[in-house]
Amino acid sequence: AQIGAVIGDTTGIDLGASWFSAHYQTMVALAGVVIVPLLLLGIMQSIYRQNASMLVRSVVVNVPLAILLTAVAVKLVQLGLAITDAMSAAVAHGAGLDTSHFLASVTLGLSGTTAAGQPAAPAFVLFLGGLAVVCGALMVWVELLIRAAAVYVAVLFLPLALASLAWPAIAHWCRRLVDTLVALILGKFVIVSVLSLAAGALAGGNGSAPSSGSASAGGSAGGGGFAAVLGGAALLLFAAFAPWALFRL
Repeated sequence: AQIGAVIGDTTGIDLGASWFSAHYQTMVALAGVVIVPLLLLGIMQSIYRQNASMLVRSVVVNVPLAILLTAVAVKLVQLGLAITDAMSAAVAHGAGLDTSHFLASVTLGLSGTTAAGQPAAPAFVLFLGGLAVVCGALMVWVELLIRAAAVYVAVLFLPLALASLAWPAIAHWCRRLVDTLVALILGKFVIVSVLSLAAGALAGGNGSAPSSGSASAGGSAGGGGFAAVLGGAALLLFAAFAPWALFRL
């Protein structure tokens, strides 16, 4: 439960914080200076290639678009984060479990005992299962922390990336940064979706245990719970790697 609370409380993103707004305004001012020579380079390239459409697109479309997007970039990213949080909350609510309850279900599965009061699995196996769950939770936590830091950095450099639209030769830089930012924003939804699947596996494994029976039946029930813990731990580890597939996509 403590790990779940830490994961939820330390991975938030607040782009409206005063410390970030001050740095973002500095970067906006720098982008306003940089966009002028980039526009001149774009004009020179258009003249050299005798491409009137490139010239018109740079002056009439790209530069005003860069200025407009720079002004509303933070609001758009905040909207994307809010939508992602709402989608993640809907998926987690549909599973009926949040991170704290998910890890509590893991504890319940690991603490299963037989009718004779003995552990349902050898102590060393329980230790390995618990270690796998802790490592998976730690990886997810670190990944969410890195995601939050990466969003801050990507938004900070977004004005400079948008200024590159003035020069078609380097305009692809903006697209790459925007693609990365979108993947970072949606990464939380991917993690939460896989965690919800893991929570469902744990809830099903722990809920399928019979309430009475012989020692062997109790061992089977506890083993089912422990098997669900192993499946949940595997999904927990997979949740830590799932956002990388999103980045590749």
